[in-house]
Amino acid sequence: MSITFWISFCCYFLVGFGSFAFGVVYMTRSEFMPYHAKAIGKRWEETEPNIRLLILALMRVAGSGMVSAGFMCFIVLFIPFRNHETWAIFTLPILGLITVLTALYVTSKVKKNTPASPPVAFSAVCLCLILLGFVLSLV
Repeated sequence: MSITFWISFCCYFLVGFGSFAFGVVYMTRSEFMPYHAKAIGKRWEETEPNIRLLILALMRVAGSGMVSAGFMCFIVLFIPFRNHETWAIFTLPILGLITVLTALYVTSKVKKNTPASPPVAFSAVCLCLILLGFVLSLV
């Protein structure tokens, strides 16, 4: 494995791990994130029970999507990508971009329209890693 391909592998690995870890956090929380509280202007305890249920359900759906994306990234990364299969070199950035651009769009909207500080930087770093990983996998 060339050094550029190895760096590409590491970029994608970091994105997959980050997605998986972030998803696990979202799926296992018993209340919304601190930036959610700031966005809606209420603490968890002040939020109506039906709203709490809905927010936790949405967090679990989003979390499961992130876990799935991270898991699929690992499968493609460790088997076909490592074997330099052409389809995998193009599938990884597509999978990553769908997940990361959606997260970047949503977190940017929350940041722009509320006093909250969602993890926009996390999504931006993942975007950069995906682009770098793709470019380096072609070298």
